[in-house]
Amino acid sequence: MVNVLVVDEHTAVAESTVHDLRRQGYDAQSVGTGTAALKLHLAADLVLLDLELPDMDGLEVCRTIRSVSDTPIISVTGRDTELDRVLALQAGSDDCVPRSCGSREITARIQAVMRRARPRSAGARTLTVDGLRIDGGSREVRLHGGTVDVTAKEFDLLYLLASCPATVVSRREIMTQIWESDRVASSRTLDTHVSSLRAKLGSDWIVTVRGVGYRIGRGRPGSGASDDLAGPPTGPPPHARSVDRPPEPIPTGPPPPHSSPTDVLPDPTAPVTDSLPATPHRAAPRPASRGYFANFPRSLPEPSPIIKTER
Repeated sequence: MVNVLVVDEHTAVAESTVHDLRRQGYDAQSVGTGTAALKLHLAADLVLLDLELPDMDGLEVCRTIRSVSDTPIISVTGRDTELDRVLALQAGSDDCVPRSCGSREITARIQAVMRRARPRSAGARTLTVDGLRIDGGSREVRLHGGTVDVTAKEFDLLYLLASCPATVVSRREIMTQIWESDRVASSRTLDTHVSSLRAKLGSDWIVTVRGVGYRIGRGRPGSGASDDLAGPPTGPPPHARSVDRPPEPIPTGPPPPHSSPTDVLPDPTAPVTDSLPATPHRAAPRPASRGYFANFPRSLPEPSPIIKTER
């Protein structure tokens, strides 16, 4: 399914175009500014670009898209003059149509541009890698029986890697064969497409060979179109007991004396008395302080009797 990005500042016109394209079997979405178009164009197979945008010049948007990718662009101009068509084609557009163009003509031009962008070769074959099936004729990708929606460049990248499963394809070779360029901008575009394919298929289907390039992987057994659908992990949980260590025996019999509740709680059947229980070990008497009265005797002697004598 071809993914078309419609760039038009007029919301009603954009929604009508998206509706017509979806009726014709296209996957379409719309944005109203050039800034949004520059963010989303890598995920599209074709850009239907209105040259009159509110935030930036449409020709500049066309040049920027063409500098980083070869996504097909059909420009829509409000003035059907030779100068407008020439400027649009020189900026990187693959075709240019007037705004008065009908929906059926736009659909026909999209089909013509897509035939030139990704021609079908007579020798296209179907590649199968485990549960991944890549049909070169219909340009369809199926993973474990389910269809995976990929863009034109994502399909070309995946087909190139799957066509040589035992070989590491260098980054320069990938950019030369698919993007027909080895510039730094194309290198960043390659990283973006690899990340997008991993998000759709799973991280194990494209293997990075550091410093060289990429190769096709094998995926996880029974994995779906995303790592989030791969199911719960197998094996013991992180804090599981090691199987090499025997389990500790469960203690049996009565609890030890020191842990008996009767040693802590009083006996409810015992009679209640006012006296406190005897203390087995009484503390030693506190020694008298040695202060000012330390040298005085503890008791006074008895007074001596008074003897009276007569004169």
